[in-house]
Amino acid sequence: MQTVQWVEGPEDYESLAVSLRAILAGAGHARPYDELVSALGLGAALAATAGECPALWPTFARDAALPATARLLGLHVRELHPPAAAAHLDESAEFSVHFRDSYVPLIRRALEHQQLALVWRGWPPPAERAWGVVVATHDEQLIGYTVGTGGRMSRLTGAAHQVYVVEEYRPAEAARCTPAALFAHAVAVARALWHGQLETASEVATGAQAFARWRELAGRPGLCACGAADSYGCQDRMARVLAAARGCLGTWLRRVGPQLEPSQQPRAAAWAETCEHSVQHLGGLRDSSARPTHAELLRTIDELRDEEGRVLAELEGARAP
Repeated sequence: MQTVQWVEGPEDYESLAVSLRAILAGAGHARPYDELVSALGLGAALAATAGECPALWPTFARDAALPATARLLGLHVRELHPPAAAAHLDESAEFSVHFRDSYVPLIRRALEHQQLALVWRGWPPPAERAWGVVVATHDEQLIGYTVGTGGRMSRLTGAAHQVYVVEEYRPAEAARCTPAALFAHAVAVARALWHGQLETASEVATGAQAFARWRELAGRPGLCACGAADSYGCQDRMARVLAAARGCLGTWLRRVGPQLEPSQQPRAAAWAETCEHSVQHLGGLRDSSARPTHAELLRTIDELRDEEGRVLAELEGARAP
């Protein structure tokens, strides 16, 4: 189980999907990045966290559907430090000691049993907000892979805010991991995120509530939570990640659509078209030669919210046959 095959593209912004791909590839069952982004719900996700820079919003709630998605793909993961326990840890000076004394020994024990650990945060810059895979220990430190390091090993230099032990991999049964099953799962996860029905840290909003927070932020431009004089630049960086994820979902839907039942094909095509519209909307925000006015920014947010909410409502009842 401790073998991973780390592959990372220049626009593979979803570090949890990259980490899952590496684990599955190491087990001899590689899955494409766009499929994993879609199955985790990240291709349709928006998360917003009060008091955080919007450029960092796409680092939150990535694991909201991780246990169910991993199970569908043949992985069994066990929570050591789940989403609800990750709230306000930046404000806790004691947590780093607690992580070292309580969680590091549990991760080491898992490694001794040939199990891996998926962890969020604790990696050195530029991956301090990323997910990664702990695969071994060296000089009493945990080491593994994360994004932005060129596939080289990194040491976990801080406390991880969330931890899952990957206990085993059993190849998914063909009947349970069909294109239709993956599509139904992606729909269910995207709709649950939209309605805020999946577990996240208490300060994190998803879906429609996250759009409301984004609109509120955009309605009072100025100093960002990160200290930047103009929060628009931070929203621009967020838009880049959102556009890449929606592009992945649209690409996957176009590829998988013809393999679905005839009744599901129009739904997949409509969702893919919405993803493509979202990429266009987000691309308009990112055109530095024609920065949108304040009113245009609010209108774009409203259009994204309305189009994505409408297609998710129309997808209700999309289940595997």
